[in-house]
Amino acid sequence: MLQSAALGLIMAAPAHAQTSSDESEVARATSSDDIVVTAQRREQSMLSVPIAITAVTGAALANAGVSDSSQLATVVPNLQINSAYGKTQPNFSLRGIGVGNEYSANQASPIGVYIDDAYIASRTSQGAQLYDLERIEVLRGPQGTLFGRNTTGGAINMITRKPDLSGSSGYVEASYGNYDTLHGQAALETTLVEDQLGIRIAANYDRNDPTFRNLIPGKPSPNGGTSYSGRVQLRWKPVPELDVLLKAYGSKDKLTQGALHSVGATPSGANPITGYTRDGLGFYEVEYGYAGKRRTNSYGFLGKISYEASDSLTLHSLTSYDGGYFLVDNDADAQPLSLLDYTPSSKTHQFNQELRANLSTDRLDLVLGAYYGTDTTRTNNNLGLYFFLRDLGAPPDVTGATGGFSINQRYTQDRRSTAIFAQADYKLTDQLTLTAGLRYTWDKSKLRNALSYFGDYDYEPIVYTVTDPANYGQPVPTQYGKDGALTGRLALNYEFDSGAILYASYNRGYRGGTFNGGAYASVAQLDYIKPETVNAYEVGSKGRLFDGAISYSLAAFYYDYKNQQTNEVINFTGFLRNAGSATVYGGELELNGRVSPALSFNASLGLLHSKYDQLVLGRDVASGTVGVDLAGNELPFAPHVTAQAGIDWTMARIGDGDLKFLPRVSYTGHQWYSPFNDRESFPGDPIGNERLHQDGYAKVDAQLLWSNDRITAGLYVKNLFQKHYYLYGLDLRTFFGLDFFAPADPRTWGAMVRFNF
Repeated sequence: MLQSAALGLIMAAPAHAQTSSDESEVARATSSDDIVVTAQRREQSMLSVPIAITAVTGAALANAGVSDSSQLATVVPNLQINSAYGKTQPNFSLRGIGVGNEYSANQASPIGVYIDDAYIASRTSQGAQLYDLERIEVLRGPQGTLFGRNTTGGAINMITRKPDLSGSSGYVEASYGNYDTLHGQAALETTLVEDQLGIRIAANYDRNDPTFRNLIPGKPSPNGGTSYSGRVQLRWKPVPELDVLLKAYGSKDKLTQGALHSVGATPSGANPITGYTRDGLGFYEVEYGYAGKRRTNSYGFLGKISYEASDSLTLHSLTSYDGGYFLVDNDADAQPLSLLDYTPSSKTHQFNQELRANLSTDRLDLVLGAYYGTDTTRTNNNLGLYFFLRDLGAPPDVTGATGGFSINQRYTQDRRSTAIFAQADYKLTDQLTLTAGLRYTWDKSKLRNALSYFGDYDYEPIVYTVTDPANYGQPVPTQYGKDGALTGRLALNYEFDSGAILYASYNRGYRGGTFNGGAYASVAQLDYIKPETVNAYEVGSKGRLFDGAISYSLAAFYYDYKNQQTNEVINFTGFLRNAGSATVYGGELELNGRVSPALSFNASLGLLHSKYDQLVLGRDVASGTVGVDLAGNELPFAPHVTAQAGIDWTMARIGDGDLKFLPRVSYTGHQWYSPFNDRESFPGDPIGNERLHQDGYAKVDAQLLWSNDRITAGLYVKNLFQKHYYLYGLDLRTFFGLDFFAPADPRTWGAMVRFNF
């Protein structure tokens, strides 16, 4: 069923082709069975790994037009990416598991994000190195054994290009497009000592004018700005058995505020407080009385050492340190009168250390390891509520009844995670392999220096709301949380004589408990939320069809999901909750193939069904309201269907190069942005949440490229038919009378050129 449905999509998919002169990279870009992955912490052909995994080379990402992490969903089935802050702080969801509407900087994603195998805790740093990549591996389903930390829904590993210790090479590429968009990227690699010492330097630059227009005179427009990033890697092999890699990177974003649409909580869409309505505005037009900015920077260092102690035993060490800063200055009400100004900021730093041993014999592949990681988030958030009343002469009022007021919230969260793990792949026969793995994780968290107050228009305190009950005006005493979990994997994998595999697996995933990062109205909000877990059952098959012309990967899965950590907004504050339980099931099919020497294709299809078995939200302890029973509702950001398809067509030989046409389409089905779906937010809610959704939509991109061994030049277009759709939605009706939505960018187009040397 999945296979026949996906075959109908073949003629429009994301083209995984390569414009480099490296013939082996051409093969990897067009034939998934040639991609070598490390999903099981050892090198294997992707088609031999009994895991639902999408691996895309850096060349394929470029040809699919993927230039930042927010665009990965166009090449990976059942992956959704959303954010309240535009491209800043991406939120990943795989097979319906993600952070949902949670926007606090201290929350860890249940999709573990890794760069060169190093775990990246801060969500604002998770898209900072998406350039000069060897490949990206997206592992769907819990990865609670070999990756482990906060991988309830899966893992994304971005693997950068490293010095290969042979000769010198590099490239320079640039593109220019509408909205005065300028992109530049370059890499230079040189070998200082053949086979022993090499260095690779890469850099990336992006800038564009705002893609949305602010109609308020003199005010900045959203979705523009400049980004810089750079990376240097040194690789040293003094002897064949020892391989040492050192890496340093840095990035900086200087962007204007992300685009938002404000829809009033009345049947007509007018705001009940200000009377504002978007009537008469185009999709790419806004009216911001105050337009903010987005500032982020990330930096880090990594050291990896591999030592072949013998033909069968290899020892690995990974050490990394990462840091960053995040500031978003938002007109969160997205209208001329200032209802809500929201300025979250945070500083983060983290440390990872992993030690691993790989043992390989004729029948056994064994991985043993230990992990230790820490991360710290220092948060300082400012909110301005009803500041339009200041302009009318109203004095501050912390109730909001007759005047506006401000909120300042600050806290520091420290997390520490320690784990030991082992996984064995044992060949019961030449064709049947048993996999068994276990990981035990110890997580400790503490929340310190937590202090919040309601203040005047100048952010001077009037009343402290989160403070030490015994020492008013001072931070709450340090809060502690502690968890431990046993996770693991059990699988059987059968390999046929043709090379195809059939597998069945059980995986258990876990995301550690956490503190509510939105606690600024009262001490009672400082909840420690229990860990979430998922028991995942999967069957799948991978192989080749039609004498190897087509490779396929097919998977079906069933999840028993417990205690999902979900966010609920009541009035103007966020409450982190544990959903009781949910059931998620579905399937995926990926196809890669070559119809002729001039025509190759790539296609994928993801099907998803999700529902809450137990969930009650909308409780009001003060009034005794029992809340709304949401059992049977779908999980947010969990569309029923995702699909991608496209071709790589060599149209003609012109001069000493090939002219290629690379059209592709991606489709995302209907999805909800709230666990309430179309239900009321509380008993008696007159509006309900039916607006917080996005209907299914298709987006078409294309490139026309001419390339030879040294030069690639061409034209590109994204969102060719300028489809209007939203990436995110949030209910702010109770206190601000609105729902806000984050719209996607309009059509963009331009020309590019690349020189390889």
